[in-house]
Amino acid sequence: MNILVGWDVWEYPEASAFRSLGKCDFVRYDKDFLRRHIQAYDILIPNLDVRIGRALLRKAKRLRILATPTTGIDHFDKEAAESMGIQVLSLNDDPELLLRITSTAEHTWLLILAAARRLRRAFDRVIAQGSWHNTDIRGRQLRDLTVGIVGYGRIGRMVENYARAFGMKALIHDPKPSMAAYGKTVAMNALLAQSDIITLHAKWLPGQPPVIDAGALKKIKTGAILVNTSRGGLVDAKAVLAALRSGKLASVAVDVACEEYQEARLPRDPLVRAARTNPDIIVTPHVAGATFDAHRVVFHALARMVRDRRP
Repeated sequence: MNILVGWDVWEYPEASAFRSLGKCDFVRYDKDFLRRHIQAYDILIPNLDVRIGRALLRKAKRLRILATPTTGIDHFDKEAAESMGIQVLSLNDDPELLLRITSTAEHTWLLILAAARRLRRAFDRVIAQGSWHNTDIRGRQLRDLTVGIVGYGRIGRMVENYARAFGMKALIHDPKPSMAAYGKTVAMNALLAQSDIITLHAKWLPGQPPVIDAGALKKIKTGAILVNTSRGGLVDAKAVLAALRSGKLASVAVDVACEEYQEARLPRDPLVRAARTNPDIIVTPHVAGATFDAHRVVFHALARMVRDRRP
């Protein structure tokens, strides 16, 4: 079996788990590499730098398995792959495994704390401005605030637990009716109107409308904080930026962006551009799930999945 692993084994030594499956090429590929070489591989472990669409998949005449070390699948065309007889595997195929991976929920809480305490402004005050003055950069205490959790899957439930530990109220909204473990399940409009902090953990696929658009932003409590560690398409970035500039939103913290899959180039996203000059925007480069601990578990588990499914 010829296997293309889209992760540099020197940066991600955990990816060496795939060596047990066959002949591996570890390449942090770009789109040009895929156009020229994808037809040579039976198994593909994709990276997040390039979106693999129908045109590229048509070239993959030998490809039998596409196995992604992620829960999100918007970096390739799943429908096209399956229509061509390619098996698609993801971490969603092992729910018990996912319960051991807390990195994304932890990063979400990091962004919530950083936004609430205006960490970027505080850091700049000392490093960029050389000042110890702090009366104009006071933030919010989390205790007794209300966090609205949009999407009540694995990560949403973990964030709910963190909210409980911090003495916060939690409102939950999910398209599937579910009973919250600690918080209160509410309609989306109620969550928008009552939450001091809104954090997004819903699923999203290309072509779907954003959850947070101009209409939703009109319903949000003035001075709320918006956090997104799920997918950039869940928000209308231009509308969010306008709400931030008007004062409707106090701050925004994101780990994802629109148009991410551009071979690791900076996304063409209004929030990413504005973050260069607006200290009320915190942006991290899709690192929420990227920890040594998570990758060690994930790559070995995915290798086992592929071994069980390969022809």
